Amino acid sequence: KAVVSTQSTGTITAVEGHTITLDRALENKHDYRVDEINGLIYDRSAEVGLLTRLITIEGAEDEGFDEKYGGRVLITDYSQMNEDGEREEYIPVAQISGVHFKNMGQQGYRDAYDPRFTLAFQNTQPSGDESYVKGCAFSNNFNHAVGILQSHNVEFADNVIYTALGSGFITTSENTLVENNLVINILLR
Repeated sequence: KAVVSTQSTGTITAVEGHTITLDRALENKHDYRVDEINGLIYDRSAEVGLLTRLITIEGAEDEGFDEKYGGRVLITDYSQMNEDGEREEYIPVAQISGVHFKNMGQQGYRDAYDPRFTLAFQNTQPSGDESYVKGCAFSNNFNHAVGILQSHNVEFADNVIYTALGSGFITTSENTLVENNLVINILLR
């Protein structure tokens, strides 16, 4: 049995009660039904992901767009020499919510030491304040949408990923909490 994935996009123009109106008809048919098979209930409804957020971080749609070379956000550790000549280590904490990342990431760059994903956590460690990404949207990603690399105890929840190259989300970290995310349209190279 084949599973067919259909996707449609539109802009909400009106909301009245439980009814939304879009700016155009959907390209595909989206049925809703509940089936019972051998005593098990199967809910066959379409998932809906909202991409609009109050804050947008957007890569430019110029010649870099055609080359799949957008912006990126990197949260990583670093060190520097202080005034006394001693090395000081900085371990960042990032708490990101309600952000739309659009036209981001850089195709072809997959090295863990230089992740060119839309959003990457790299070598961040727990410090009492935990990092998280909640309620964000990622669209038109030119690489993995999110990478959590050697950055432990990061929460990734209630996000929407729409169109990414490779995968929507990767982690090489411990105790990464990933829950209630919607990932649609992952493109393989």
